[in-house]
Amino acid sequence: GVSRAKETQILNLLSLDGKIKEEILALDETDEKLGVLTESRLRCLIQIKDSQCQEKEFLKLIRD
Repeated sequence: GVSRAKETQILNLLSLDGKIKEEILALDETDEKLGVLTESRLRCLIQIKDSQCQEKEFLKLIRD
């Protein structure tokens, strides 16, 4: 099973900016960016409350 803490962490990913979620969902399963977009890296983005800053950090993440 999955712990409550893990469930909460996963559900918190829903609070990512809409543009970021759309970008992730649009990725093809063979896209190299998926290897960079780990849950822990995305959780770091959630801590950024400003959507523009969040998107800026997301773009840095997928470009590096």
